[in-house]
Amino acid sequence: MPKLRKPKVEPPPIDWLWAAMLERRLAYGLTLKEMAALAKVSYGTMRNYACKSPWDWPRPMRERTCKALGIELNVTPTGTGVEVNPE
Repeated sequence: MPKLRKPKVEPPPIDWLWAAMLERRLAYGLTLKEMAALAKVSYGTMRNYACKSPWDWPRPMRERTCKALGIELNVTPTGTGVEVNPE
């Protein structure tokens, strides 16, 4: 049987905001229920949004969560989307 060559697929760029939120969540030992309280949304809503990029969250929810976790958003538009610059 001949070998099949899979085309090289370039991975998507890293979502640094999502990475920062996950890191802060682990560092503080927060559960999704506690994250929901920080974002002032229901636990069910947080469960739905936990598997999405924070950029896809409603803006007030994203900003409350970032503020509570100590993440400052310094946003720079790029050709492929938005880049978050930590400061």
